[in-house]
Amino acid sequence: GSIVGWGLDSGGQATPPHGNDFVAVGGGGRWPTKQALEGYSLALKCDGSLVQWGPYMYGLPPDGNDFMVIAAGQFHGLALKTDGSIVGWGANSKGQATPPAGNDFVAIAAGYNHSLAIRRNCEYVLAGDLNDDCRVDFSDLAMIAANWLIDCNRDPKNPACAPK
Repeated sequence: GSIVGWGLDSGGQATPPHGNDFVAVGGGGRWPTKQALEGYSLALKCDGSLVQWGPYMYGLPPDGNDFMVIAAGQFHGLALKTDGSIVGWGANSKGQATPPAGNDFVAIAAGYNHSLAIRRNCEYVLAGDLNDDCRVDFSDLAMIAANWLIDCNRDPKNPACAPK
């Protein structure tokens, strides 16, 4: 769950925050011809919150702990929420940080000046979709964990699993 960064780090974008509770990372930005480096990094924590670092000057990610997927574009970021909606922030000159309305999305991607998303299609049954919301997400994992017979202790001093 800890993040390791490498490469050009003139603005701190390759120097991640400390901790071991991260589940996803992304990086964006570019090297403008007449300006300093404008890179940034983005991470999703296991509690569903977002962290961003580096010399990014186009806005911060939203607060909250209901995010499950992230995407870092050139100067904009996207986050898919647990309810299936998308939030965007940052530069929006081409509309790339203004996602469509709705809560039926299951995947996102951020590009240079554009963004993409996949809408849910409930025509097929998904293995692991325990709450029938057409996606396998944290809600399904929570249902599995609540009914699991083994409790794995994440304490580094006692990493063993014991029966509940």
